[in-house]
Amino acid sequence: MKIKSYLNLIFYLFTLSLYLYETIYGALIQIILGIIQIVIAISINSNIKKLNNYSIKLINIYWILIGLWLSTTILIKVIFDLQNVFIPLLLVTPMIIGTYFTIVLFKIQQV
Repeated sequence: MKIKSYLNLIFYLFTLSLYLYETIYGALIQIILGIIQIVIAISINSNIKKLNNYSIKLINIYWILIGLWLSTTILIKVIFDLQNVFIPLLLVTPMIIGTYFTIVLFKIQQV
């Protein structure tokens, strides 16, 4: 679990640093960060019997956040076509979810 936490932290900090350097590079690396985080979450779900109830609750909240973000993004882009809301939703919200997941990984590691 430590390796997953540190791998996630490295990519998370790298993404943040690229956002500070150039927004477009940060957005591109954010895609890779999202894929890595989803793969880690899937691997945690496959070993869910080893987790306590608190950790399971945290991971379930992560999946709910991903589902809400994905459905909201689709609704705003496809149905309502709101451009002024779509870009912040595409850039800011995934980083907030990524921050939550980084914290979750360290909390699971501590338990």
